[in-house]
Amino acid sequence: MKDIVSEIFSELRLNSHLYFTTEFKGDFGVDIPNEKRLVRFHYVKAGSCYITVPNEGEFHLSKGDLIIIPNGLAQSIKAKPTSLCKPLMDVIQKNGLDENCLKLSVGTEHNTTELLCGYCQYDEDIDHPILSNLSSVLFATKTQACISEETKAALTFLGTEISSGKAGIAGILSRLLEIIFIQSFRESEYTKNSPFLNALRDNKIKKSLSLIHENYQQNWTISSIASEVGMSRARFADKFSKLVGITPIAYLNKWRLMKSRGLLENTPISLELISDRCGFSNASTFSRRFKGEFDITPSAYRKSKRFI
Repeated sequence: MKDIVSEIFSELRLNSHLYFTTEFKGDFGVDIPNEKRLVRFHYVKAGSCYITVPNEGEFHLSKGDLIIIPNGLAQSIKAKPTSLCKPLMDVIQKNGLDENCLKLSVGTEHNTTELLCGYCQYDEDIDHPILSNLSSVLFATKTQACISEETKAALTFLGTEISSGKAGIAGILSRLLEIIFIQSFRESEYTKNSPFLNALRDNKIKKSLSLIHENYQQNWTISSIASEVGMSRARFADKFSKLVGITPIAYLNKWRLMKSRGLLENTPISLELISDRCGFSNASTFSRRFKGEFDITPSAYRKSKRFI
């Protein structure tokens, strides 16, 4: 049985990038604006800070801690809860970036906080149910009671790589951050009540999702999926819809359309063959559903990706 969460994030094309490191001193404070669907992260290399996310809370971070803030939410990084903040772009325009390091010193205090700041992003055109359940804050710290040994090891490795400064560090950090993001998503106390994760904790609903993911080209009906997982049609349809957030057939079609994008981008095969491989009855039905989901026709989408 496939790892459904990893497969979903693979189709969402999750990838991470580094913004910059920081060297903040004294009574510093920086406001970071909202930006659509970015998953921002801050790793504390040295010192400590407070990160405030409006309507979500204030989090104290120390060396070795990582905070992940999905959904592009605005946030503030401060020396103390009472520190005054300056807009990020004002700080960058005034101080610039010294070898990709953002420096800010306020007052005469000698404390120094060093952060590694970056973001993960995913395909904004895809609206998978897992995203609607994405928590506002994921907090990964080695002292957190519920964190797994695997995530602790990843955090330790992250800190080691950051300290090493060896060649190729950007690529390694990017992959590590994606791993920690997925680990934190499935482990964090902030996502323990996520409807989609609860769906994966239900053996029969998880099996139905695996059937859809592995055999999406098959001519499934609600009755045939229910039969495979040993439930009545009505009970299965009701439970699936409540936990996943959409009906089984709606999820099936969404997954088929997500898979079709890769074929459009990476192969020269016809729309007729793509529609067949993805389980649609004909190219016309496929095109209509694709346009309804992504607001672009398959042909226009392929052209936009410049496939030759």
